Amino acid sequence: MRKLLILLCAFIIIILFVVFQNQENETPTLELSRISTSDINNDVVLSIKENSITSETQELNLVYENKSKEEYIYGGVDFLEMKADGKWYSLAPKENVQWNMLAYTLPPESIKESIFSIKAYYGDLTKGKYRIVKTLSQSDNKNKETYVIAEFIIK
Repeated sequence: MRKLLILLCAFIIIILFVVFQNQENETPTLELSRISTSDINNDVVLSIKENSITSETQELNLVYENKSKEEYIYGGVDFLEMKADGKWYSLAPKENVQWNMLAYTLPPESIKESIFSIKAYYGDLTKGKYRIVKTLSQSDNKNKETYVIAEFIIK
């Protein structure tokens, strides 16, 4: 009986060790944002409709306003970044996320809207300053990418 109790305790300790070891390995490492000020598109404005965003917010309504005479293309992939210690860091999406790989056109001098699902792609976010980054390309020059950014704070 005593040997069985010792084996059971050892088994529990091994399981706890493995569980805590896996939790440590799941801690994301933050990478500095690759977006520089020169990469930001000044012809298109990205904004967020919601006035108040909390950790309970499921999704955001994005508004794209093309103020130029050029047509732009954007995709369904949304990147999320977080500000820490005065620098922007890219957040990794949840595992097994499936992105919509369609391309959407943004005609000259037009406004379009889309939904950004925080919970589906990134899970629960803590309080802090964040920004959504969308990649744009001109319809006549798909090789040159620029970015539009919308910042928000989770209270």
